[in-house]
Amino acid sequence: MEKSVEDVVIVGAGIAGLATSLGLHRLGIRSLVLESGDSLRTTGFALGMWSNGWRALDALGVGDILRSKHIQLTGMVTISVNSGLTTSQLPFTAINSSGNQLELRGVIRKVLLETLASELPKGTIRFSSKVVRIETDDHHHFNSVHLADGTVLKTKVLIGCDGVNSVVARFLGFSKPSFTGRLAVRGLVDFENAHGFEPKMLQFFGKGVRFGVVPCDDRTVYWFFSFSPSPQEKELEDDPAKLKQFILSKLGKVSDEIRAVFEKTQLQNMVCAALRFRLPWELLWGNISKDNVCVAGDALHPMTPELAQGGCAALEDSIVLAGVLAEALKGKASENEHRRIQKGLEKFARERRWRSFDLISTAYMVGFMQQSDGVVMNFVRDKIMPKFMAGMLMKKAGYDCGNLTSANDKNDPLRFIGLTDIWELRVGSPSVYYSLFYSLVGEKRDPRSQTSPTILGFFFKISQKNIIESPAFQIKSYFKNHFFHSIQILAKMTQDVEMKEQQVAPSNSLSSTSPSTLQHLKDIAALIETGAYTREVRRIVRAIRWTIQLRKKLNASVLSAFLNFSLVPGSEVHSRLSSYVPKEDEQDMEVDTATSATQAPAKHSLPELEIYSYLLVLIFLIDQKRYSEAKACSSASIARLKNLNRRTVDVLASRLYFYYSLSYELTGDLAEIRGTLLALHRTATLRHDELGQETLLNLLLRNYLHYNLYDQAEKLRSKAPRFEAHSNQQFCRYLFYLGKIRTIQLEYTDAKESLLQAARKAPVSALGFRIQCNKWAVIVRLLLGEIPERTVFMQKGMEKALRPYFELTNAVRIGDLELFKTVAEKFASTFSSDRTNNLIVRLRHNVIRTGLRNISISYSRISLADVAKKLRLDSANPVADAESIVSKAIRDGAIDATLDHANGWMVSKETGDIYSTNEPQIAFNSRIAFCLNMHNEAVRALRFPPNSHKEKESAEKRRERQQQEQELAKHIAEEDDDEF
Repeated sequence: MEKSVEDVVIVGAGIAGLATSLGLHRLGIRSLVLESGDSLRTTGFALGMWSNGWRALDALGVGDILRSKHIQLTGMVTISVNSGLTTSQLPFTAINSSGNQLELRGVIRKVLLETLASELPKGTIRFSSKVVRIETDDHHHFNSVHLADGTVLKTKVLIGCDGVNSVVARFLGFSKPSFTGRLAVRGLVDFENAHGFEPKMLQFFGKGVRFGVVPCDDRTVYWFFSFSPSPQEKELEDDPAKLKQFILSKLGKVSDEIRAVFEKTQLQNMVCAALRFRLPWELLWGNISKDNVCVAGDALHPMTPELAQGGCAALEDSIVLAGVLAEALKGKASENEHRRIQKGLEKFARERRWRSFDLISTAYMVGFMQQSDGVVMNFVRDKIMPKFMAGMLMKKAGYDCGNLTSANDKNDPLRFIGLTDIWELRVGSPSVYYSLFYSLVGEKRDPRSQTSPTILGFFFKISQKNIIESPAFQIKSYFKNHFFHSIQILAKMTQDVEMKEQQVAPSNSLSSTSPSTLQHLKDIAALIETGAYTREVRRIVRAIRWTIQLRKKLNASVLSAFLNFSLVPGSEVHSRLSSYVPKEDEQDMEVDTATSATQAPAKHSLPELEIYSYLLVLIFLIDQKRYSEAKACSSASIARLKNLNRRTVDVLASRLYFYYSLSYELTGDLAEIRGTLLALHRTATLRHDELGQETLLNLLLRNYLHYNLYDQAEKLRSKAPRFEAHSNQQFCRYLFYLGKIRTIQLEYTDAKESLLQAARKAPVSALGFRIQCNKWAVIVRLLLGEIPERTVFMQKGMEKALRPYFELTNAVRIGDLELFKTVAEKFASTFSSDRTNNLIVRLRHNVIRTGLRNISISYSRISLADVAKKLRLDSANPVADAESIVSKAIRDGAIDATLDHANGWMVSKETGDIYSTNEPQIAFNSRIAFCLNMHNEAVRALRFPPNSHKEKESAEKRRERQQQEQELAKHIAEEDDDEF
């Protein structure tokens, strides 16, 4: 048995396999390609190659070779088989004029495979090598590939590119691709002279059939024909002659030139195959990669041919896969190579999963619509679908899989040389390149400003290349992937020669954080200003949402620059807010002022911008833990708010209320603002500010509960006006506070519902809030006699915080009073900080009752002394206490037993079948009611545009309405004259 070790083994010498091997070869990685046949497979004859495929071929270095052998198509024409008339035309030149490149060519599969193979080193492809078994060696992290001839290959990486019936895909756990119910026939015709067809793709639709003709070059034409076969027609697959006659009978009213294409096709140049596709959701939970094994091409994403993206997607796979493998195999020697490979394949799987899902789903839906029959589907296909095909095709073909580079190649100082010859750009002067570069890396600078002569010289050399214009995506990709690293390397290499007298600027002066943050704040200010003038509150809401995302990036220099921009310098509010912002050093201030120098400060301040400035400064002070200054700032902002009555301020005011209360809570003076909050709540009620009412009601409830004033909190809550919730976050807080109040008032059922609903509605990012809800919900469920499921305590990010409550639940479940006391003492500080220690005391009775229930189930008769011993009652007279506990449990229905006082024992009754009672019905009823309530809430939460249910008014009806209004107004005016 022959054994050998390879770095990378690729199963299948198809498009994906050869392209991946060539990509690895370009990056200096050797691979071995195993092909089961004795030559390259050319099944399918030809394929459509869109822009995304050509980008991949360009990255592999074979794009121009293949372009020279195939003509570029200028459009797509759709023709009806029944009428022979053109139903739609899609010119690709029209799409080009919009600024995006859309390139489509019919590529002969044999030419493509031979071109890829010719670029590979000799011996890369091993023919007649059929894989029969794959084994994994977990100890040495190798895969053993067993071939049919007895050879065993050991490899660090195994890639399955072996098509639809992939052995590697089955090894990873993928199921066999599903049959669509359609067959596809493909053929290729070589004309003796020029075929005479225009460079356009022709598609034909008929009853249950779809076929097309694609010219590949001046003499070769590729065609395809798909149909849904009947049981009798399935036999045609094995008889090419009958299959050809069947196709000719379905051509309908096509032109003689088209019919001649099918008639001239030789039987050996025809192939019929079933159309199969992988179920899209299988990609979401399936293993695209596992350990050091992965799949690509048709082995990963077999799809129907409607989008002609199968081959393009395979080429995309090869570029991404070659890049991640080269990065892994060329990594540092100190790092674990197997772990690097595993991470690289996981990265490939993440990047290709949703792309493959999108292509498979879209292709299947397009095919279903194109080949379905009926009046409605014909109308959709002929009239509606062509309008969407252009955008859809451009979107799918506009995908950029990136360049063929690895992280290690980017560190090569000479890698950038010659790249301009690949992309070929033409932009007028170095200043344009300079501006474009800094805009792409996040900086905005004046190209005329002083900079490194090396950088300017580099851009000048590029501008002298006399280069042609290129699409925006190429420029962006090129700059991002090469220029930044190249310029850094050039600056480093020539620092001693060209920059002896000029010092390199500090790194923080080029930081893009401050300028970009300031620019974002200016954009938010513009949004708030627009919302204020148009009275669109939704714009203010969007501004608040953006602000939260910038919270961590706020610093003193950014705030000072923004205050100078949004407020009138020297005004009272500007002076007050500037006093809270510390002065930064001159260097940091230069970055901000340089960015904002082009925009003059505001001549007058909108109230909305004033309140927003207060909000920004207040957030900054709280994050800096300057609570005393935050307290003073929040008081000043509330005083300013009392003088404003504008609906566009309500959203900003609600956020200010929250930070106002938070600043006083952090300083321990929460009780001081209770009167102010009550006054603000009353004002918000009179102004119908419902969002302000929500926020202030929650702040008041929090204020009362902070000081354990549960009765006052319930009185306020019960008498406060009710309205529909506007903020999900505020509604969750309200439910949490309501649950705490209900718990203290012994209304455990209502408390459980409120707490669970609050935890369910809370955002996933609000981890702290969800932890508090779950803590209280666990206690309430224990008080109700329920035992929470283990999954409640195992939620992501909550395991450590809920650990004390998990052990407490375990003690209650067992009914061990001694263990309960131990847990209560062990986590006393935690329960005290959570303010649940009073509820823990209540659980003692539940622990005793649970233990008693376990005893009654285990023993048919037991003495009261033994009951007291098992319950570990430590009173002076444990038997008497046990007797009272047992009698109370019997009276409450907790246990089904009788008490024999004379003999001093407890006699348990036999337990009946619970399924013969109403308990299952009650449980099912509660679950059904929960689902119905959730459905009703979802229906009530639906939002529709105003008057969306009304039909648009026609011009005739509008004229009639206006005429009636004029007559009515004239009639009213005449009646008014009669009164005088």
